[in-house]
Amino acid sequence: MAGRPNRVARLEHDAVIVATQRSPEGTPVPVIWVQDAIDRLHKTHEIEVSVESLGYRSAFVGAVLLTLPDAVLVRTTPPRIRLGSGTGHEGS
Repeated sequence: MAGRPNRVARLEHDAVIVATQRSPEGTPVPVIWVQDAIDRLHKTHEIEVSVESLGYRSAFVGAVLLTLPDAVLVRTTPPRIRLGSGTGHEGS
């Protein structure tokens, strides 16, 4: 979402291998983490992007959530993602 770039290197079984500057070979992020976040966002229409809310690799999961239709970034601390405002990225 912000900061260092993440790159999807490949998919392996039930994980997305995400490469970063710090881990150029990539580290696994379980697909279930992404699916759980999508399910929660659809249920509640807003989700906090933090380790406490989304777990380790929350920035990557948040970036994936922002690719969903009608998902917008709410620039708070910590940031949130909201569905349904239809106005694009808020606070930009």
